[in-house]
Amino acid sequence: MSSVLEDKEAIRELLYEYCHHADSGDHRARASLFTEDAEFEMATRTARTRKGIEDYVASIWPPGGRPRRQHCMVNPLIRLNGDEAQVESYVVMFREADGGPKVAYGGRYIDHVVKQDGRWLFRRRRIISDLDPEETGASVHGMKP
Repeated sequence: MSSVLEDKEAIRELLYEYCHHADSGDHRARASLFTEDAEFEMATRTARTRKGIEDYVASIWPPGGRPRRQHCMVNPLIRLNGDEAQVESYVVMFREADGGPKVAYGGRYIDHVVKQDGRWLFRRRRIISDLDPEETGASVHGMKP
C-alpha cells in the first residue's frame, strides 16, 4: 500500500508525462495516460475513450513535435480520496514562431485521476483557457476563454 506522499508524487509524474508526450508529438503515449473510458475536453470538443483521445489530438497537432511547443505545468493542487484524486494545475504553452517563441496559451488543467492496477491515469481532463490566444499573438486550435 502506498503512502499519501507516494501517491501525490506518482500523480505529479503523470502530469509531467502528459506535457512531455504532448510536446514530442507522441499521441499514442499521451493517450496511454488515460483510462479506456476517459474524457478529454478542450475548447468546444470532448473526446471519449483512449482511442478517441489519441485520434483527436493527432487531428489537431502534427506528429513529431513540429512546430515546436513547450507545455509548462505548475502549481498542481492534488486532493486525494483513496484511489481517486481531483487535481487542478496551471499551464502555459510556448510555441515556435517567426521572431522567436511566443506564449500561445495559458490556462488550467482540471483533472480527475484514478489508480488502476497500481498506476495513476486520467479519467477526465478538462482544459480551461484563461488567456485569450489572440492577445498573445498566436492562435491555438480555436481556444477561447
